[in-house]
Amino acid sequence: MSPLGLTVVDVEGRMVGRVEDTFPYDGCTYEFAVVRLGRGRFGQSRMVPLSGAVRDDDVLQMPHTFAEIDDAPTAERSRYGVEPEALARAYWMAVV
Repeated sequence: MSPLGLTVVDVEGRMVGRVEDTFPYDGCTYEFAVVRLGRGRFGQSRMVPLSGAVRDDDVLQMPHTFAEIDDAPTAERSRYGVEPEALARAYWMAVV
């Protein structure tokens, strides 16, 4: 079942943002949720791994703190030619 549109909270239950997309984008087994941080209309997006996430109705609780999610690389294309999913994998492997 797709997590698109779900409200995302951190491990402590604090609101992080909403799922605006998933990765991979082809609809197979999802590895990451692309979460738009709840900072007004100019919030940035982060790729957060779905492993360990728990869905309860319209809420998706991540097993990470807000600070860890906020510090993750943005989901936008990198200016250095590195794909965002590669940056996200490297970041989350170091955090976990």
